[in-house]
Amino acid sequence: MQSKRQSGSLSGLEGPHRQQQTRRQGGEPYPGIRKQYRPGGHSAVSSSAPMLPPPGSVTPPRISPRTSPRRRTSPSGQECRQPELTPQKQPRSNSIDKGLLVDRGSGRSVEDIYELETDKIGQGTFGIVRRAKHRMTGIAKAVKVIEKAKVKDPRQLKREVANMRILDHPNIVRLYETFEDATTVQLVLELCGGGELFHAITKDNVLKLIDFGLSCRCKPPEVLREVVGTASYVAPQVLMRNYDKQCDLWSCGIVMYIMLCGHPPFRGKNQAELLLKVRDGSFVFDAKVWRTVTRGAKNLITMLLKRDPEERHSAEKALTDPWLLAAAPKNSALLREAPLRDVLVQDLRSFSAENRLKKAALHVISRQLSDEHTRELQDIFRALDADNDGMLSLHDLREGLALWGVPEDIPDLELIMDGLDLDGTGYVDYTEFLAAAVDKERFLNKDVCMCAFNIFDSDGDGKITNGDLRKVLDKGSFARDVAGRRDALVKDVARNGDGTIDFEDFMAMLTKPSGMSTAASEMSP
Repeated sequence: MQSKRQSGSLSGLEGPHRQQQTRRQGGEPYPGIRKQYRPGGHSAVSSSAPMLPPPGSVTPPRISPRTSPRRRTSPSGQECRQPELTPQKQPRSNSIDKGLLVDRGSGRSVEDIYELETDKIGQGTFGIVRRAKHRMTGIAKAVKVIEKAKVKDPRQLKREVANMRILDHPNIVRLYETFEDATTVQLVLELCGGGELFHAITKDNVLKLIDFGLSCRCKPPEVLREVVGTASYVAPQVLMRNYDKQCDLWSCGIVMYIMLCGHPPFRGKNQAELLLKVRDGSFVFDAKVWRTVTRGAKNLITMLLKRDPEERHSAEKALTDPWLLAAAPKNSALLREAPLRDVLVQDLRSFSAENRLKKAALHVISRQLSDEHTRELQDIFRALDADNDGMLSLHDLREGLALWGVPEDIPDLELIMDGLDLDGTGYVDYTEFLAAAVDKERFLNKDVCMCAFNIFDSDGDGKITNGDLRKVLDKGSFARDVAGRRDALVKDVARNGDGTIDFEDFMAMLTKPSGMSTAASEMSP
């Protein structure tokens, strides 16, 4: 199966058994991949109760940059739909780098924007985590404060932030804003409820992937040599300093094993004994514990925990495992239960015709919404995603809408698709879909819109200038025709005659009914 997008093999999340991370010399094992899968709280609310992203997420391993196919969605297999193997498109020249839509503070401090609680909700090697409340919206967040002096390799910290800016899925914790001062870097993250996976496996929780401090990209046939992480979750190949993205599938097998029985497959009296068992790779299903677990589930775990990575399931293979397909909700069933079929296509069509500033602003606003507000749209997105790779192709959209009872002969569907695709990859990711389909009247309040305005107002002077737009909408470089269209956009939105967009202009643009902007067609992709 061909990947739609090349992105990081997420080898960097610490597990429930928090291990002391110490380097060893002469090739001795260093506790493997920091793998921490945490429940994001009950499906209703993911930002209502504290579940801290681990503070010690930045460790100084020097791992080569890498790219590899990412498969990190909740499985919702649909047996009757075959994913279309479509070559990845080249980004458009007028696409938007969505990493720029994560607020960098605009000259303000984190205390200017958030009221931080005094008590720490977590502490690690490199810093602390505090619960915080946005001063305008009242929304609770987690703020991870990383001390620069404790990070030996600043590149690792930059890589963590860069990775989190581009990750976009309902089961991946969101990065909202970043701040920096002379001594610390502060990451404002989604605050999730539910606690550690290991302590909450019996609850009805939504899993969230967090902490990408050790994640990097891996492009086949590149091999990684650095040994990092937590011993309970590390693959044998990591300990042998010869591994690639398949190490993540081993860690997924460990997580699945824990979820179904309550303890990891490899245990020892001490770390050395544990690592010897991991290297050997042999494990058992204790009959007393596993007697109620189906053969299919155990078969999937066995395929994920194959010691030989060539025999181990790939992410694509795991997502099409018969047991998983049978156990997961079917796409067609999810679509039949969704109540929005009559208005969704029109919402997508209307959004696709908007100007790029409005699209980008709605993207920022949609990122702020909690799981409680987006549950139905999350289910629809997963149901439309035929191959469960976290992105929608034109084929996904056409076939999914057909299953939903929407006629296939939508003449402008490809044009709609292009209009939804904000970053020009040729596919629609989760927040792009959310920005187009969310109930705008319900969520476009003044405080939320001000947060979005501040991202475009890069110098914090209360106005969005042509230069501000260039930094966000044109990736810092632009062709002459793009510059001309940006001028037209400012002229269309600004009402004060000075060539700048103030907050009232910005609000008027967001609340204006679709199709009323004269610059919309000029600035849309």
